[in-house]
Amino acid sequence: MFNNDTGATVRSTVLWINNGTVNNAGVLSFEKANASLSNYGVVNNSKGSALTSRNELRNSGVLRNEGTLRNNGRIVSSGELLISDSGSISGSGSYHQLAGTTLVFGSLVQASISIDEDVLLGSGTIQSVVTLHGGTVAPGHSTGKINILGDYIQAEVAGLSP
Repeated sequence: MFNNDTGATVRSTVLWINNGTVNNAGVLSFEKANASLSNYGVVNNSKGSALTSRNELRNSGVLRNEGTLRNNGRIVSSGELLISDSGSISGSGSYHQLAGTTLVFGSLVQASISIDEDVLLGSGTIQSVVTLHGGTVAPGHSTGKINILGDYIQAEVAGLSP
């Protein structure tokens, strides 16, 4: 287990492979040329914290974002990614869901969002071009809608759940 406490800053210069738990309550940065994160465990980015990446962030585990995740590279997810109502993912990067679940209750702002399989759901706001190659968009929970501010492109094999 790795704990980055409130007020602390960690600036990585290498690839992190997480098979356990990373708890970030401070600033965790993967901005350097060779710095990236491959998550096979659990990453908790707490409310008020910041996680930044300009390279590739791979998620095959669980990434819970209640804070700010600034992505100017590429997020590739085949696990579960949760953006809570207090959380946001922003930046000029891209988000690519190979499989798994993306839950958006806060905001997701990227240059492009691509969903290959499984589910994109929630009641938050997405600002991007969203391309659904497969899988399902499932707006909802209590408000019954997900806001997409940008183009929405859906392949014939993909679905939109009421």
